Amino acid sequence: MIRRPRVVFWDNLPSPYGVEQYNLLADRARLDLRVWFNARTESDRSWTVDESTWRFPAEYISNPGCSLNELRRFSERCRAFQPDVLVSPYGDLGYAAGYLVTRALGIKTVLVVQRTFDAWVRRAWWKERAKQVLFRSAEAAQVPGPDGDAYARRYGFPAERIFPVTLTTNVGQYARPLSPDERREHRARLGVEGCVFLYAGRLWKPKGLVYLIEAFRQARTVNAAMSLLIIGDGVDEGELRAAAEGIPGITFSPFVQAPDLYAYYAASDVFVFPTLGDPHGQVIEEAHAAGLPVIATSAIGDVHRRVADGVMGYVVPPGDAAALAKRMLELAADPARRRAMGECGAVRARAWDHDAYAAEMETLVDACLAAGPRANMSARVVAAAGRVALYVAAPSRGALHREFP
Repeated sequence: MIRRPRVVFWDNLPSPYGVEQYNLLADRARLDLRVWFNARTESDRSWTVDESTWRFPAEYISNPGCSLNELRRFSERCRAFQPDVLVSPYGDLGYAAGYLVTRALGIKTVLVVQRTFDAWVRRAWWKERAKQVLFRSAEAAQVPGPDGDAYARRYGFPAERIFPVTLTTNVGQYARPLSPDERREHRARLGVEGCVFLYAGRLWKPKGLVYLIEAFRQARTVNAAMSLLIIGDGVDEGELRAAAEGIPGITFSPFVQAPDLYAYYAASDVFVFPTLGDPHGQVIEEAHAAGLPVIATSAIGDVHRRVADGVMGYVVPPGDAAALAKRMLELAADPARRRAMGECGAVRARAWDHDAYAAEMETLVDACLAAGPRANMSARVVAAAGRVALYVAAPSRGALHREFP
C-alpha cells in the first residue's frame, strides 16, 4: 500500500473558508493531513467555530517563538507526526521560529506568499532582508496568482519552485437567490431601498470604509435612490458610525455568519470593497458567486485577474472617494449593466470553487516532494540556525548533539 504524503497546514485561525478547504482535502483522502491553528479566535473575528464539523485532525498549538520551552514543544510535535511537507505563513516571530525548526529537522516547507501593501504593512530593512533569506531557503511558495508569483520572485524564489493555488470559495453557499417577495421583505427589514451597495467585512479603517462613506455621501447628493449597507464589526465601528451620522441611506448591520450571508448579498445590487491594501479579500469571490458586480480598489492582490474592469465590475484607486462615487453612480443608473457584470462574475466564481483549490494543493505537494532540497547559502544558514536553536532549547543537550552532530 502506498503511503500518503503527510502534510501539516499551519494556520492562524479556523476561518470558515479555510475549514471548508481542509474538509474537502480530507474527503479526497490523497493527503494524510493535520492542521495546526495558533488560536481559536481573535477579538476582531466574530465567526462561529464549531469543531464538530471538522473532518480533519487538528489542534491548537502554542507560539514557538514565545519561549525556548515552546520551541522545544513545537519540535516534539514535528517529530511525533513526521510531516513530509509543512505549509505555513511566515509573517511573524512564531512562524519564523517554527521555520527554523522545520529547517533543522529537514522537513520540506512551503511558504504561503501573498502580495502585501504599504497601507497594511510597516516596512523595515531587516524585514526585507529576512524575507530574502526565507524565500531563498524554503522548498516552495504557494501563491494565489500573478501578484504573489511576482512577489515571491522578487525576494528570491525561482520560478520552478512557485506554485499557484487558487483561493476559492464555496460557490453554492452564496449562489442562492431570494424570490422577489423574499427580497422585498428582507430589504424592508434592513431599511434599504433603491440600488443597494453592500460592504461585508471588518469595520477597520485600513479597509477604506471612511472613503466608502464619503463616496456614498457624494453619490447620494446626485442620486437619492440608493442605499449603503455595511455589515460587520470591528475596532473602528464607533468611529465609522460617527462618520456616517447625518448621511441618509446608510445602514449598519451586525456581523452575519457565513451560512446566513447569502440573503444579504441577494438583497443587494452591487458589492463595494474599498480596501487600502488587502492581500486577497475573499469577499470578492463571495459577491461574484452571488451574482453581484464588484467595485474594488487596485490595492488588492490579483484584483485585475479577479475583477475584469468594465466587465465584472470596476477597479478604482484606493483612497479616492470621487472615483468610487463616480462608479457607484454609473451602476446605480444602469440595472442592465449591473446584471451583465454580475453574470460575468458568477461565471468566474464557478471556476473558483473549492475543487480547484484541492486539486492545485495536491499538485503542489507532489511537486514539492519531487523537488530536491534547497542547497544554497541561505538554506545552509537557516538550517544551522535552527540546529543551534534546538540545541539551546533541548532539556538534554547531549541527546540533541547525537541527533544533530
